[in-house]
Amino acid sequence: MAAESGDVDAQFNLGWCYGSGNGVRRSGVDAARWLQRAARQGHAEAHLILERHYWSGGGPTGSWVDGISWNAPGTE
Repeated sequence: MAAESGDVDAQFNLGWCYGSGNGVRRSGVDAARWLQRAARQGHAEAHLILERHYWSGGGPTGSWVDGISWNAPGTE
């Protein structure tokens, strides 16, 4: 509920959980969705994880090119 209401740390944590399968079904798409929300609010670690996630073929597009856009806060 906190993530849905915009809490940046909750969004990051939920993205992390989806990415690792910790407590929820593992989903690269859901992980990217929540991490993107956190990154857009300036969560620096979310930017880093998104970059790695895309570079490894995860996320909605599975494109390493999309990873380049998440390599630093404020560059998406």
